[in-house]
Amino acid sequence: KNFKIKHCCFNINLMYPLIGRILHKTLKPVLYFFLKRTQRVRVLILFNNEVLLVRNWLSTQRWTVPGGGIHDGEDKLRSAQREINEELGILIDDKKLISLGEYHNSEFTVDSFVYRAEEKFNISRNRFELIDADWFKIDDLPEPRKRIVEELIKRLI
Repeated sequence: KNFKIKHCCFNINLMYPLIGRILHKTLKPVLYFFLKRTQRVRVLILFNNEVLLVRNWLSTQRWTVPGGGIHDGEDKLRSAQREINEELGILIDDKKLISLGEYHNSEFTVDSFVYRAEEKFNISRNRFELIDADWFKIDDLPEPRKRIVEELIKRLI
């Protein structure tokens, strides 16, 4: 019998998230070793009754709050501002960041902030860090998501 392959395609849009999940699972022990020693920040960005969430590429790809690592010698507010700009192309005023305190999970401690936006930002996500970013109603959050999302929203109430 002759078998014909009609066409073979490599769809990078489908493969890219898969590669990120596989690398995360493979590299998790190494990542954990380095990340547990770093300071991290997260920023809950709100506009009216909506929250801006992201899905990171090198991760489990659950919806979460944008943020990242604090560079050596960088203060927490400047770090939060830089991370939001790097990931989402949004320039926020660090003077409008309000601390929500520390958030602890099994991997590291995160300094968390809330930013109440005066407008709904257009998102220009960094495709090397994020596979998705979008606005969601607080009472209709996407699944799957990380626990930090609910925890930070609860701190606002």
